[in-house]
Amino acid sequence: PPDFPPRHMYKALSFDGYACLINARNREVPLVFPDDVPHGNYVVCLSPLDADPVTNYQEACGTLFSIYKRKSATSMAGRYVDLQQACKDQVAAGVIRYGTATVLTYTMNSGVFSFSLHPVACQFFLNPRHPVSILSAPPLDGLAIYGSRAILKSPTPLGKGLAAFSAANTAKWISPGGVAVAALSALAQGAIFVSVGLDLLCEAGPLALIFEQAGAACVDANGKRILDLAVTEDFRVQTAVVAGRKEVVEEVMSAVRAQGAVKK
Repeated sequence: PPDFPPRHMYKALSFDGYACLINARNREVPLVFPDDVPHGNYVVCLSPLDADPVTNYQEACGTLFSIYKRKSATSMAGRYVDLQQACKDQVAAGVIRYGTATVLTYTMNSGVFSFSLHPVACQFFLNPRHPVSILSAPPLDGLAIYGSRAILKSPTPLGKGLAAFSAANTAKWISPGGVAVAALSALAQGAIFVSVGLDLLCEAGPLALIFEQAGAACVDANGKRILDLAVTEDFRVQTAVVAGRKEVVEEVMSAVRAQGAVKK
C-alpha cells in the first residue's frame, strides 16, 4: 500500500531526534511527531511508492525523497512554516528503485552516487560507477523521451512544443512505469524526462537536485529552473518537469517558446 513507507519511516524516526515532520505526497496533512519525543532539525518529504497507475504489472517502482532543514524552533513539533521551503535549499535528495535489485541514487549537493542493497548483509554498498553523470552525447535524432505520450495531445505550449520537437527529431517516447523509474532511466541513457503535475517538494525538487548534480538540466514548463522554485503558501504546489542533457532541454524549450507564451 502507498502509505507503507511513510508509516514505517514515521516509526523509525519517532525517537531518534533527527526529523520534525514527514511530508508524504499521498497524505493531505504532514505526519507530525508527538510532543513527548525529541524533535529534530530536518523535514522529510517523500513520494512513497511511485508506480504507473494504469499498468497492473511492472518490473520496478520507486520512492523519491528530499531533506530540508526546519525553520521553526527545535523545541517544538514541526510547523507549517517548515514546509515553506525553496528547492535550492535541499540538504539531500534521492531515489530508491525497487525491482530485481534495490538501488539508492543519492546526492548531498556534492555529486550523485549510486548504492545497491546487499540481499544478505542488508546494507547498501557503493556501485562501481561513481559519481553518477548523465550520458553525454547520444544522437539527437531518435532521442528517447521518458514520459506519457498523452502530453502531446495537450493544447498548452508545452504539449505543442514537445509534439513539434518529437516530430522534428523522430523522438521515441517510452513509458516504463512511474516517475522515479522513468527519471532514472532518462538520466542513465542521456535521454529526456517529461512529466506534468508533480509535487514540488516531494517529486520535482528531489529530481531537480539529482539531475543538476549529475550535470543535467531540470526546468518547468516556463523554462525556469526547478531549483529556483519555492513554496510560499500551499505546500501542495504542482509543476511540470522537463529534464535531461542541458543542450537538449534548451532545444525542447525553444520549441515550446515558439508555440507562444507559457501560462502557469
